[in-house]
Amino acid sequence: MFENIIKLFKLKNYVEGHIKFLIKLKAFNKAKIYLAFLLGTLTLVFEGLGVSILVPLLSFIQVEGDIEKFKKSSLLCLYLYNSLDFLNIKLSTILLSSMAILFIVLRQILNYFNLILIQKITAEIHKKINLEMFSCLMKSSYRFMNAFNTGKFINATDIEPQMVAMTVKSYLTFYTNILTMLIYMTVLLLTSFIPTLLGVIFLSFIVFITGSTFAIRTKRISENLVGLRSEYRDLITERFLGWKTIKTFDTVNKETLRLLTVQQKIYENSVSITRISATAQLLFISISTIIILVVLNSLIANFSFDATKIVIFSVAFMRLTPTFKVFQYNITRLVELLPSYKFCEKIYENAEKLSNTDKGNISKLELNKEIEFKNVYFNYNEAQKNILVNLCFKVKVGKINAIVGPSGSGKSTIVSLISKILIADRGEIFFDNSEINQIGEKYLRKLIAYIPQDPFLFNDSILNNITYGSKKVSQKKIWDALTLVKMNKFIKSLPKKLDTNVGLLGQSLSGGQRQRLILARALLKNSEILILDEATSAVDTKTEDIIHKSLHTIIKKRKKITIILISHRVSSFMKTDYVIAIKNGKVQYEGNPKNYHRG
Repeated sequence: MFENIIKLFKLKNYVEGHIKFLIKLKAFNKAKIYLAFLLGTLTLVFEGLGVSILVPLLSFIQVEGDIEKFKKSSLLCLYLYNSLDFLNIKLSTILLSSMAILFIVLRQILNYFNLILIQKITAEIHKKINLEMFSCLMKSSYRFMNAFNTGKFINATDIEPQMVAMTVKSYLTFYTNILTMLIYMTVLLLTSFIPTLLGVIFLSFIVFITGSTFAIRTKRISENLVGLRSEYRDLITERFLGWKTIKTFDTVNKETLRLLTVQQKIYENSVSITRISATAQLLFISISTIIILVVLNSLIANFSFDATKIVIFSVAFMRLTPTFKVFQYNITRLVELLPSYKFCEKIYENAEKLSNTDKGNISKLELNKEIEFKNVYFNYNEAQKNILVNLCFKVKVGKINAIVGPSGSGKSTIVSLISKILIADRGEIFFDNSEINQIGEKYLRKLIAYIPQDPFLFNDSILNNITYGSKKVSQKKIWDALTLVKMNKFIKSLPKKLDTNVGLLGQSLSGGQRQRLILARALLKNSEILILDEATSAVDTKTEDIIHKSLHTIIKKRKKITIILISHRVSSFMKTDYVIAIKNGKVQYEGNPKNYHRG
């Protein structure tokens, strides 16, 4: 028991850490939080005043307006009379009724604004954490993102931030619960001090003992649930992307069972948390009801409790019972939500720690000669051998350069180093006389247009896809780019033309069409360096020929553009101006493609 109590006190570190995390992400609006606490306090103060005024009102009716009897009926009546007498206000049933109505109406008005404010705070925190998490992850390094799975990404940028925001709402609700109990306990203490005090002490003891045990169990299960939610979303995303493979291999039932296994664990953990919360409420509400009824019977039997006090006691009891229930639920809910912040915080800190710091200050560069690799080494994992070993070669500016080699030779690693997605472990990369780390990252992104092996299109229109990453582009430039990649006639034949939606990942188009739209996107970006990473590996010979003709046309029209073509096809690099052959992370050949003999 004492071990659980110690653990319960340690939960305050969770709360402190949660608030510090919100402040770090600039998601904690102190002014609005304080205002919510103030409105919550005033709401309950007026509620307490509204209930408290019932004692004088009922007493005044019971004594039939006899002031002396009224003053002697309770401390509340005496204090109220003295206050009104000091203000020279005559006591009456209408006055007391009006005061009760005023307090209750004010309570409802304040509660209305408080509920809206709390929802705004929660929504704003959720939005802010979502954006901060997304931005931080997207700015992180390749090493971090490559080890990250889709389930964790979805969880970290949407699901868990919502839980983190809901935790703040739980704080405010928790505060309101405590204040409600204090106000009504005050009313009960003023009604009958000793019995109420004994009941409060006993109930507090029950909450403390049961709360510590249930809170620790809830925390453990909730931490497990965060991981399971991430695992399930990862499985779902992966199976959606691989649905063709699943269908063709007839493994739908097998995959359904895999999902069912994780879902069953989520189900069991969710039910366990609900069972803990329900058990806590069962014990607490049952015990509190018994205690309050015992106290009430004792007051009637032994303390000549009159009808007025019985009514007040009953009103307070009826308000306290659901408050106790919500209070117990909120303890469980708060402990359930807090692990979400730990999940987000850990990912955020790791993403920041592993992000590449931009130290470059060059924001303008005139490329005239070459991009040069000097003694470059790189590996993805320190435990493995180097992917690139003492790599030295030059890419010619204003030419079509091919980087060729077998799978796993380091070709894609090279283009990732050129675009600064990866950072070399050793060695230098020069853009003419400027070392890559001296070039500002934003400028480098503007300098380079990258076409990956797997063309990525958004579930959006052709127009929005090809102008993605470009600033204002004229219709003429759009159609010129589409003409260059031989897509103009096809798009003009579509009913909606440029407004045609390409579907998820561009699934309404063929592989070759997707690749050519990506090439058009790169051209509209108007970058000086165009990188095609195995861009023709998954297309037929005819489409490959169209792309190569487009590249030669681009070079003729834009003399300063430099094209880097990653390929393993002989047909691809034989049509280029310069070839760099890579094998086992080293340069095997560099020069005219006509003189290169594969071996």
